[in-house]
Amino acid sequence: MTKIISPVFLKVRDLFLESVSVALPLFRIMIPMIIVVKILKEMGAIDILGQWLAPVMGIVGLPGSMGLVWAATMVAGFFPGMIIFADLAANEMLTVGQVTVLTSMMLIAHSLPVELQIADKAGPRWLSMGVFRVGGALLYGLILNQILLWGNWLAESSILLWYPESGPVDLQTWAWDQVVGLMLMFVILLGIMLLMKLLDQFGLSKFLQSIFKPLLSKLGIG
Repeated sequence: MTKIISPVFLKVRDLFLESVSVALPLFRIMIPMIIVVKILKEMGAIDILGQWLAPVMGIVGLPGSMGLVWAATMVAGFFPGMIIFADLAANEMLTVGQVTVLTSMMLIAHSLPVELQIADKAGPRWLSMGVFRVGGALLYGLILNQILLWGNWLAESSILLWYPESGPVDLQTWAWDQVVGLMLMFVILLGIMLLMKLLDQFGLSKFLQSIFKPLLSKLGIG
């Protein structure tokens, strides 16, 4: 029994240590950026960015106030964006199509200060990736909006089914939320590392690399 348990324990330990070695460089990037984003948010920088984006929102068929939602998402992530959206959506009378366009853009371009730093370490240049994601989000939003208008699809009024808790959050609560988020990220990373090990074991990694190599080369990876 010991002969079986010992190799399994060693493999689990090695997987954990390997995950830690991958997570630490990411956390060295993310933690300072999380703090910087918090400071920028408290200084009102997100509001200013939202004002700059307001004219751009008209291109994708959204009211200018939704620029603040996208700005918050690009800088601070989904949850701040959702909170601001919940505050503004009640007064805007958005259609389901408009919400679809907005959330699609949020999915393409979000948490850029953190994610672009990580991407830069992984290979692609952060500036090119930033332009690619923001430009791609706008292009996708423009095309999707035109398609929905052409077919008169999703034209009914949207109804919010979830209202996040809003209001001031003290620094201690905010810090704990970030710690929980980082812990959850490590668990996800651990799962990804395990999946990669399984793919290697079955020889699927090389197969996937051969498929995506042309695209990754154009993005500066590999």
